[in-house]
Amino acid sequence: MPTARTFAPLIGLVLAGMSAGTALLPPVVAAPDLPAPVLPSATRGPVAVVFDPAGKLAFVAESDEGAVAVVDVPTGNVLRRLLTGGKQPAALAYHPRGTLVVANTFSGSVAVFDVRSGKRTGLLPLRGEPSGVAITADGKRAFVSVPQLDEVAVVDLLELKIARRIPVGKRPRPVALTSDGRALLVANARGGDVSFVDTVSLAETRRVPLTGVNLRGLSISADGRRAYISGQIAANSRATREPLDIWTNTLFTIDLEHPVPSSDSLRADVGAEGWLDFSQAPSPDPDGVAALGNDLAAVTLGGSDQVLLVRATGPFLRTYDPQIVKRVSVGARPRGLALTPDRKQLWVANELESSLSVLEVPSMRVLRKIELGIPSRRDLRLEGRYLFGNARLTKGRQFTCTSCHPNGNTDGLTWEFVHVPDGLRFRNTRNLRGGITLTAPFRWSGHDQDIEEFFQEEVTGLLQGPRQNHNALHALWNLVDQFPMPPNPYRDEGDQLTAAAKRGKRLFEGKAGCVQCHSGEMSGGTGIKASVGTTIEGQQLDVPHLLGVYDSAPYLHDGRAKTLEEIFEKYNPEQQHGQAHKLSKEELADVLRYVREL
Repeated sequence: MPTARTFAPLIGLVLAGMSAGTALLPPVVAAPDLPAPVLPSATRGPVAVVFDPAGKLAFVAESDEGAVAVVDVPTGNVLRRLLTGGKQPAALAYHPRGTLVVANTFSGSVAVFDVRSGKRTGLLPLRGEPSGVAITADGKRAFVSVPQLDEVAVVDLLELKIARRIPVGKRPRPVALTSDGRALLVANARGGDVSFVDTVSLAETRRVPLTGVNLRGLSISADGRRAYISGQIAANSRATREPLDIWTNTLFTIDLEHPVPSSDSLRADVGAEGWLDFSQAPSPDPDGVAALGNDLAAVTLGGSDQVLLVRATGPFLRTYDPQIVKRVSVGARPRGLALTPDRKQLWVANELESSLSVLEVPSMRVLRKIELGIPSRRDLRLEGRYLFGNARLTKGRQFTCTSCHPNGNTDGLTWEFVHVPDGLRFRNTRNLRGGITLTAPFRWSGHDQDIEEFFQEEVTGLLQGPRQNHNALHALWNLVDQFPMPPNPYRDEGDQLTAAAKRGKRLFEGKAGCVQCHSGEMSGGTGIKASVGTTIEGQQLDVPHLLGVYDSAPYLHDGRAKTLEEIFEKYNPEQQHGQAHKLSKEELADVLRYVREL
């Protein structure tokens, strides 16, 4: 089987071939046809794990329960649970003084606990899907990534207030402090780069570009020499004729000791890409990462229920050759993972089966599985959640629905589909959250009248996977129908429209003429078709709903507009997009403020 190193000299040709429409990537060996797990009727949703310094306690974020399970490490028993006061806790950090900080991602808040007393000492509102947490060595501050606002919030843990907001890249998610505490690394999931933040000046000092997106995991080696970031490289610059060419699963590595010089002071070096799909089998949707030492890193594969042991030896230039040492099956949808303080065990959170897999390091032998207990309620979406995030629907098993729709949202990319005969060449990935099942017909062209017909076309056409029966399609419907929209970070503290948005609403419904197409409870998605001058003459598009539009950049059917402003200021030359051309600059700003608050 060819390795990434074998093809390293061809990287430039491969990238050039992408833009030219030529598929030069070598074939990928299909993953073995493993039986699907028997899923429970519900899950507690474990997604992240941290330990206390003594290695006696493990803290597990249970996203479906709004809780943190405190687990006795020697016995695996759940000692107690800490209610986080929010929804979908997805990240947590522990300080030796006994402080636990938890990010409630969906509801938008940060919970602080005194672990010794078991009491929650504070709950700080922080809308914008807080997703990553790190605590400074002195325990006085926490850094929390806020993806929807493209920033990192600096939380004063003594006064429990936001002390600073630091702009970073697009959709920052995992964060980690360097071993000396001088820098915070922030993986920008949609931006495809890593921000370096000075922890004294509280400003971004440089940004390291990577060649991919969907950056989900970040870990810095104990010696501080390198950073590992999990992600995927999209081949969206050519038509999607073959699923094996769409996504390349990657472990990016940044050499922190020897950065590559650059003429741009902000973008000081380049992360090296290591392709995980060229050894043994594909590695769909790499997620959590843990640096194990001796050039070894562990990576969870959410799309194949596995953990990889990867040896990354460098040199870390534009590319390197990661060696897959071992591939271990664990539980359903492994997400976060953590190394015990004695570095002898790796604990893996299996999101969809309420369990933790405990692996021996470095053999990766499964030592035991810890069951976290019975969930409090049944989840009718569980089968759909599994199908949506598992590669068994895809020919070649290289990616999943989650690859293009992380958390039900959008990858922020534009693709050239060949399996939809509707006359559109390029199309922007749609956000699936907020009730899209109620907005028939589907696709930008309105090509599919039925949602299950749409799912079937995606599986057999885009994914080139096996035709699904009604039960599987209905399971996907259950999931997509209930993809909730998180609280809007642009509204006021009472979740009401701001004064500017109220002015914009009046213009939206009046002078701007927006409501003529974007009507109904969801401001669109009612089946109306229109042309706004972005397609060939006579070709109309399905008018999309606008709920959560602030979170679905870029815009227009082909993603040509990077911002809402560009839709009207740059891509409305024929003045066909409502009556926006009749608005003053201030009026347009108010309308767009209203749209952002929908």
